[in-house]
Amino acid sequence: MGEFKHMMLSFMNDQVAPRPNISEEDIGQCFTDVLREANSCVTEAASKYSTAMQGVVELSEEELTAAKAGLKDQRKLKRQERRKQK
Repeated sequence: MGEFKHMMLSFMNDQVAPRPNISEEDIGQCFTDVLREANSCVTEAASKYSTAMQGVVELSEEELTAAKAGLKDQRKLKRQERRKQK
């Protein structure tokens, strides 16, 4: 990816000379390879995520609200207990 940035900089800045041993085709191929690898990474991650989430059931809004309220009550009790100990 560094070669691509260097080549692009050479187009915009006269003080930056393109490297003589690399061509536009090489830069394009490098960029294409990076995009292809990124796509395969996304595909693999999506596959692993769907496998990991298989069988997981999403909570309904009511269940989620009840769970949050229960956690809030637990924190409140712990806070009260700490204050009593002081």
